[in-house]
Amino acid sequence: MAGKQYRDDIIHPRSLLERAGIDQSRINSIGNLQFLDPDANRKRKRAKEFGDWLKSEICEENPYYTYYLKKHLIPKDSSLWHVRKFDEFLRARLRIIAYKIKSEL
Repeated sequence: MAGKQYRDDIIHPRSLLERAGIDQSRINSIGNLQFLDPDANRKRKRAKEFGDWLKSEICEENPYYTYYLKKHLIPKDSSLWHVRKFDEFLRARLRIIAYKIKSEL
């Protein structure tokens, strides 16, 4: 990470989650955070469903698409990338994060 200033970013936008009645502890959960490099355009991401943002920014045919999912430990099941499935997304991502940590120990 030398040289770049990575910034934390909420994966599913706060405004959409709040409108859906999701409590702050789940919105701010590590399962809903990622680190983006300074080149990522966060302004285009704001208030957009994560699944829609991902598909518009990185099309599935782009080799970076699979890399992005793996790098950020995003569940591959795209049905989980919408606010209506936030709880399932959170559970799946926390399992992936836990597995990654255990595999590194």
